[in-house]
Amino acid sequence: MEISRCILEDSGMEVTCAVDGQEAVEIFEKSAPDYFGVIYMDVMMPRMNGLDAEKMIVALKQCMADNSDVKLHEDL
Repeated sequence: MEISRCILEDSGMEVTCAVDGQEAVEIFEKSAPDYFGVIYMDVMMPRMNGLDAEKMIVALKQCMADNSDVKLHEDL
């Protein structure tokens, strides 16, 4: 995660990190619509995996009319 974070920040992006899928969903739920342009997360995470988190975020996006793009990765 740290390497990805450094690369993204060096590219000028603002990065928000979560320790697991549940925290990612909670962060997204509390964010303003269209705050996140891309959501990039691992598939294998504790508490809630990336696939389940993606489903919840997509459902929230539809309720919020959010245009974030969700990307899953197997080895972050």
